[in-house]
Amino acid sequence: MLFMNTIPHPEGQIDCTVHGAILQICINRPAKRNGFTPKMFRELGEAYTRLDEDPALRVGVLCAAGDHFTAGLDLPTIAPLMKRGEKSVPLGLVDPLNLGMEGYRRRVKPMVVAVQGITYTLGIELMLAADIVVQPMTAASRSWRCSAASWPRAVPRCAWPNGRARAMRFCTCSRQMCSTAPKPCA
Repeated sequence: MLFMNTIPHPEGQIDCTVHGAILQICINRPAKRNGFTPKMFRELGEAYTRLDEDPALRVGVLCAAGDHFTAGLDLPTIAPLMKRGEKSVPLGLVDPLNLGMEGYRRRVKPMVVAVQGITYTLGIELMLAADIVVQPMTAASRSWRCSAASWPRAVPRCAWPNGRARAMRFCTCSRQMCSTAPKPCA
């Protein structure tokens, strides 16, 4: 569990701290299990862009305050944005999900993601976009795409070192993944 000295904004925030050549990027909304709001998405894009643009920085480490990495999207705050057709990360910034979408930059410098507790949907996407994922044996990840109230515009993008076919079982069937490999947790 990471403790932050700042009181987080009600809509959450992304805190950045420089440690030599490392940019620590911290998801900070523990009261809501670090559920992402549009403000947090924008700040995450800004943090990834800062990492790539600052020649003194060599690597980024994405972590989270509190007991859990992220509960995913905070749908009540994201839904109005999507209805209006707006992007949560402004065009021209580095896309934290590294999807290569038109108008966004791809991350150039390495990213390490340190996960703890539970991680849902968006957290899995951030893990998949990272170069290295550090996750304790007690952590659990799950994609809710096929659950009863799946978000209609969200499409899973899964890849896993053990193979795409294995990963897709978990990304499309709402099964929980253990930290060691995509397999059902006991």
